Amino acid sequence: MSHYDPITLEILWSRLIATADEAAATLVRTAFSTIVYETHDYTCVLLDTQGDSLAQSSKSAPSFIGTLPATIKHFLRWFPPETLRPGDVLLTNDPWMGTGHTPDMNVATPIFLGSRLVGFAGGVSHVVDIGGIPYSASARDVYEEGLRIPPCKLYSEGKRTKLLFDLFEYNTRAPEQVIGDIEALVTANAMGAQRLLDLMDEAGIEDLAPLATAIQSASEQAMRKALGRIPHGDYHHELWMDGFEEPLRIRAGLLERGLPELPHVPLLPRVEACARPVRMIDGVAQRSITARQNTLEPATVGGMHLEAHSVLARLLAEPALLLEHGGARVHGAP
Repeated sequence: MSHYDPITLEILWSRLIATADEAAATLVRTAFSTIVYETHDYTCVLLDTQGDSLAQSSKSAPSFIGTLPATIKHFLRWFPPETLRPGDVLLTNDPWMGTGHTPDMNVATPIFLGSRLVGFAGGVSHVVDIGGIPYSASARDVYEEGLRIPPCKLYSEGKRTKLLFDLFEYNTRAPEQVIGDIEALVTANAMGAQRLLDLMDEAGIEDLAPLATAIQSASEQAMRKALGRIPHGDYHHELWMDGFEEPLRIRAGLLERGLPELPHVPLLPRVEACARPVRMIDGVAQRSITARQNTLEPATVGGMHLEAHSVLARLLAEPALLLEHGGARVHGAP
């Protein structure tokens, strides 16, 4: 049973979203590259001590919302809570722990109330360069994409890890923009962390766990209710897009059950491959649930095709495609 009545939960939840939005505004205002402040290829998220989402910024790359909780869990395996200190900032761009390719920087700041860890402020942003070949989409393997950085402490108790910044300066084509955007992520996290602590102080909250449980439970219930309104069956849609040498036909589907899991997904590491179709399901089922972590619980991801990024963008823009405008229900009741 939730510790919070519906009205109090809505107020606190809205404050968390506003906090994430303020962190995102900080990122946009302090970023150095147009990738952040014009194309908005980023996300800012507040998470609990387990790495599960509490709220994300209103302007967020959908797949980043799905990958960041998994990335935080990877951070926690490398840096257990007892090893973290106030002033630490964690970073990785490992595709298998983050968003699927090395130009995306995943930055997380542990939030402490006194000496106790109470949550994380996390951010992801695409940087203009990370070494390697100029156009990362044509890379034949991860080594051609440039620097691959394992989970590490970008800051340790408030002190810069100079070697990491030197690596960015020596190995990227636009170090001012790359380092500037990474520092913007750090600044955005700091803003999110401070505003979260302000909220906890104002509301008399000493432990976020009950609030996290209430938010995640509400999200899961809302998603189950939304999915329950969709008629049973499997839905499919396809579209054409420009390919590298010839046009590509993109096929997408929402399968109710029984899809075998693929042994691997071409060009998409598992974290990213799971995040993208779940965002598609999220967009089709409903568009008003503001904490996404437990909207994943009712959905099982079996596998994806190479062209997931392109079809997801189209389906999120027009989620009714699968259900109304061309989506063919091939199994289930008419």
